[in-house]
Amino acid sequence: MTFTEILKSISIDSGHLSYHLDELSILLTKNADGTYALSGIGSAAVKLMNGVEDEATAGERYTRKIQPLRNAVLTSTMLLVLILLPVIAYSLGYVVTTSESSSLVNVAIPSGEAFSYKVTLIYEGIRGGYTGSREQQITLDPPVSGIMSWDQDTVYYTLSPEGGSHIIARIIDSSGTVVEEPEIFNDVGAGGASMTFHVPMNGAGSSRIEVDTISAITPSSGSLQVGYRRAGLTRPFFLYGVASIAVVSVCLLSLYGTWRKTSKL
Repeated sequence: MTFTEILKSISIDSGHLSYHLDELSILLTKNADGTYALSGIGSAAVKLMNGVEDEATAGERYTRKIQPLRNAVLTSTMLLVLILLPVIAYSLGYVVTTSESSSLVNVAIPSGEAFSYKVTLIYEGIRGGYTGSREQQITLDPPVSGIMSWDQDTVYYTLSPEGGSHIIARIIDSSGTVVEEPEIFNDVGAGGASMTFHVPMNGAGSSRIEVDTISAITPSSGSLQVGYRRAGLTRPFFLYGVASIAVVSVCLLSLYGTWRKTSKL
């Protein structure tokens, strides 16, 4: 094309066209008839640029092709993670009682006076037990302690005030903390207001119940049942939960890796 033809085709003024032709002189050659054409270097440059454009187009086609597959992988992986989360919670939290041993002592609550009864668990010494009017000592084998299987010792008190009684009780655990402090009225007769309090024991030590008997109707009294129970507990599906955690971790790492790779395309 001649200078005039180039000028008309790109709609710029002659000064700007002259400037660009001078800047691109290494890529152009001017023929004897006044037309401009690509030089050898110019032809090579055009081929190089066309190759870059073709490569970019191929990359776009590849991205469009793998997009549905990528989305399917991401969606299925997320669904798998969502399904496994409740499986993990159930597997780690499900506990079964495999064995149980217990003892029970009946204690009379004196009328119209404060009363205390203590239960002490001992994990050493000769197996046996002692029961007095205000105290019980139980000697036991040390409890099993593990992640999948363990023993849980519990002391429980069942308080049954007589009819017309008004009782205030304090339940104290092995650390000396008051865990419950109920106020009990029995206006319906014997057996109408029984309450049971459970104190989990996390080690050897003493738990106790303190009872204050108060009444404006009749002298307050009642009965107390003091029990001890050792339950053997296990998590039967614990390993399934651990395996599910491993699968979820792999899935999350795969999701992150896929996101990183596709974000670069």
